[in-house]
Amino acid sequence: DRDFVVEAGPGRIRADPARLDQIVRNLVANAVAHTGADGRISVSFAPVGDHLRIEVRDNGSGMAPEVLERAFDRFARGPRGDAPGARIGGSSGLGLPLVRTLVHAHGGTIRLDSVPGEGTSAMIDVPGYRPGCGPDHPGDAGS
Repeated sequence: DRDFVVEAGPGRIRADPARLDQIVRNLVANAVAHTGADGRISVSFAPVGDHLRIEVRDNGSGMAPEVLERAFDRFARGPRGDAPGARIGGSSGLGLPLVRTLVHAHGGTIRLDSVPGEGTSAMIDVPGYRPGCGPDHPGDAGS
């Protein structure tokens, strides 16, 4: 029930695909929970040197500075359902701490930017990216 945009280019990343899937799904679930039905959520995958930048951005309710400051603390939860049409309900407050743990396990970094009433952006940089790999570059297969 949201306007989703997913952007990705060619390349390969040396990482656990199940954990990367878990990271992205968790961030998208957070975006959906804080974005109204008329909101927009974008997911992009772009090279930044030898890193892959994964960004999940929404135009939802955003986070107040005091909530953003403790967003990666276990059991920390901000208000939910602030945006019109946003899902109402509780959370465990474990999603973002888990995401951070998984990102760090890959040697990556994560940063959140948020403006109350304007939305949130989660940016992850994961090392081990190789551009131009795939079916058009058979010499790169298997990496």
